[in-house]
Amino acid sequence: MNRYTRTVINYLRNAPDEHWISYVCQSNDDANKDVLAWMIEQPRMPDSAALALYWIMDPVFFLKVEDEKDIWDKVDHEIVRTLERGLLEVSYKAAAFGFDPRKDRIMREDWVTSQGFYLKEGSVGDNFSSMSSQTGKINSRPHQA
Repeated sequence: MNRYTRTVINYLRNAPDEHWISYVCQSNDDANKDVLAWMIEQPRMPDSAALALYWIMDPVFFLKVEDEKDIWDKVDHEIVRTLERGLLEVSYKAAAFGFDPRKDRIMREDWVTSQGFYLKEGSVGDNFSSMSSQTGKINSRPHQA
C-alpha cells in the first residue's frame, strides 16, 4: 500500500460522512482503486457515498457483459458488484443525507441518463436509479424491484 492510500484510509477511518461522499465524488476513481476497494468493505461507509460511487463507476457498462470472462476491468467490475450487494443487503451505514443519482449536486451530473443505456424496469441498475433512505432524506436506499 502506498503512502497516499495509507494517508487517505487513515483519514477516512474517523472522517464525518460528508467527507466520504466528497472523496468519492471529487477523486479520480481510476487512480484510487485501493482506497475505493477499502471503502466498500467498511460497514461505516455512508450508504449515500456507496450509491454515489456505484453510479460514478459506470455500472451499466457491466450490465452489457454476458460472460464474466469477457470483462477487461475486473477491479472495477468487482467494486460495482460489491456495491450492488452492499446496497441491496443494506449493509452500509444510513447517512443523514442522501444522494440522488439523477441530480448529483456535487458533480452536477445526471448519472442515470449519462450512462447512455436504457435501464430495464426491475434491472439491477434500475434498483438504484430512484431511492429513498431510512432517514427520510433523498435517495440513499434502494427501492424493491
